[in-house]
Amino acid sequence: MKSKGKKITNIQFIDNQYFLVTTNDSRIRLIDTSNFQQILKYKGFKNERFHIKSDYCYEREMILSGSEDGKAYLWNKISDYIPIVNPRHF
Repeated sequence: MKSKGKKITNIQFIDNQYFLVTTNDSRIRLIDTSNFQQILKYKGFKNERFHIKSDYCYEREMILSGSEDGKAYLWNKISDYIPIVNPRHF
């Protein structure tokens, strides 16, 4: 029997204030550690069947993730498009 719902595929602490949660619903969420509230939700990549991890680039303050569609996706940590942040893909 398969369980339903979102499954966490990765958690990464960025600093003392934020961490990223990657789930199999093709979303990456930026969470505030002080109150565990979602700050931003990044979407665009596909992550439904595999264990895909996102990563954070500290020098550029960007989030990078592979995707089941064969592309790599890149988001700015903070964007004017809150709560939907459209990625650049290549």
